[in-house]
Amino acid sequence: MGYLNAELEIPRSVHFAMKELEQAQNNWPAFNSAHEGFAVLQEEFEELKAHVWTNQKKRDLEAMYKEAIQVAAMALRFAEEVCGEERGRKLPPAKSVRLRGIRWDF
Repeated sequence: MGYLNAELEIPRSVHFAMKELEQAQNNWPAFNSAHEGFAVLQEEFEELKAHVWTNQKKRDLEAMYKEAIQVAAMALRFAEEVCGEERGRKLPPAKSVRLRGIRWDF
C-alpha cells in the first residue's frame, strides 16, 4: 500500500478520497436529504460493483480504484451532510396559531 507520509501513515487512497470529496462539494450542492445522499452513494456503489463483477482477467483496475475512491468520498459526504439533525431528520416546520393574542406552537 502506498503512503503519502510515512510518519503519519496516511494511505494514498485516503488522500484521493478527500480530494474527490472536496471536488464534489465544490461542484455540487449539499445533499438535500438522506434519501438523496443515499441515492448518490448507491449510484457510485453500483458503478464499483460493475467492475468487481467483471471477469478478473478483463478488469480495468485503474477504473475500479477510481470508483472505490468515489464510493469512499460519497460515504464521507453522506456522513458529514446528512447524519445531523438538520438533514438527517427533516422534521416538518413547526406550526403556530395565534389565539386571543397568544402564540401557540405545536
